[in-house]
Amino acid sequence: MDNTPVVSVIVPVYRVESFLSQCVDSILNQTFPDFELILVDDGSPDNCGSICEDYASKDSRVRVVHQKNGGLSAARNAGIDIARGRFLSFVDSDDAVSPHYLERLVAVAAETDATIVTGQFSIHADALSSGTEPARLLNGAEACLDVYRGQKTVKISAWCKLYHRSLFDHRRFPVGRIHEDQFLIPLLLYESIRVAAIPDLLYYYRIHSASISHGTFSKKRFDDIEGLDLCIDFFRNKNEEEIVQAAKRSRQILLSAYNLQAYNANVAIPEQYHIDRHDAISFMRTLSPEESNTFYRSLAHPVKTRLTEYWIKIKKIFHFPCI
Repeated sequence: MDNTPVVSVIVPVYRVESFLSQCVDSILNQTFPDFELILVDDGSPDNCGSICEDYASKDSRVRVVHQKNGGLSAARNAGIDIARGRFLSFVDSDDAVSPHYLERLVAVAAETDATIVTGQFSIHADALSSGTEPARLLNGAEACLDVYRGQKTVKISAWCKLYHRSLFDHRRFPVGRIHEDQFLIPLLLYESIRVAAIPDLLYYYRIHSASISHGTFSKKRFDDIEGLDLCIDFFRNKNEEEIVQAAKRSRQILLSAYNLQAYNANVAIPEQYHIDRHDAISFMRTLSPEESNTFYRSLAHPVKTRLTEYWIKIKKIFHFPCI
């Protein structure tokens, strides 16, 4: 009898003692039963390791990995390495998912033969919902354009997606980088036979000050730009000029925005990414309403609360037109 689960859900765990139980409970309470949950304790100094073991002792679907702290990418990679499922899904340990999260994603994968299925997220836990609307189908190149143009259907984040296991046969998340999704997700999308996007709000994205995306600004944020540069080179080598141009435009937006944030936070800007403050402001003023309203929320991170607030201040100070 084959005991291979349909899905392996991988959750990196580090310093989330206050949120971990809500995350794990939301996964274990899925309406779709055929999955394994891999909790990767990434050397967490609090009680997260013990909490993970407690869940494993009570539910045979839970497997626990303890490792020396290596960061989010290293933890995800450790989960991928031992995953048994035909599909993979990533959930961050301070977030939570709808009870229908796996059921809906797996059903769409079966219906469409998609190698990646993506749902949508909400920053409000009580807003999660599951429907029956048909999926929007894209090829890999179309999905990448959707990401870089900030068109909201397909997002850069690793979570809130279901991946066919074969996509990770030769790829892993970049260790030692933040904004690791920027390095890898466009490549996975491009290499997908078919990407299916559904409008269901299946994932609760929690905003709190301790998260990587919303903590104090540091020059590590420029890892984002490095990831974009690597992907631009990849698509240039594939002769995908339309994707290259879209990625370069998003790079220019992010680079200008990060420079302004760095100036505001008195953070040293890496020389190769430095832009004059007035040039950055002038460029940001050229954004279309769609770009201004979309990119902060959906390109490099799902919600750019601090960056958006700072941009609003800039517009007020320099009397930019309201968007």
